[in-house]
Amino acid sequence: MTLVEVLIVLVLVGVVASFATLSVGRLQADESVGRRAETLAARLTIAAETAVATGRDAAFIWAPDGYRFVVYRDNDWQPHPVPELGQVERFGPSLDLGVDGTARGSLVIGANLAPPDPSPFRMTLNGGRTTRVDVLFNGVSARTTEVPR
Repeated sequence: MTLVEVLIVLVLVGVVASFATLSVGRLQADESVGRRAETLAARLTIAAETAVATGRDAAFIWAPDGYRFVVYRDNDWQPHPVPELGQVERFGPSLDLGVDGTARGSLVIGANLAPPDPSPFRMTLNGGRTTRVDVLFNGVSARTTEVPR
């Protein structure tokens, strides 16, 4: 083999490796958006179940960079007593949350399991240009659906 042939093979291996690295990075980002959406759906369901069990309304508060849950107790909104719900869940710079084009807002989760208006309540997690996952909440439980781009 000549030196030129060896260099050509090394360049080809480098190009293939770089494409593989870029593909793996995109897959991890997609999985992260899906995982975050599933976590949000589970937390919405837990907040609804806790509201029914305690008889206290809860609220879901969102911003583009994250969300949290609060409960109405002692005539005021306070952090949710379930630690995973009461703390702010922040997103990285590559992920944002929106609700019908509204960057910030809140949704009351009634202890009577009344459906939100509009029902189902739709939130969208955007993971850049490649991934978008909707979280649908009907007042009782939440589920996710991946939206094709």
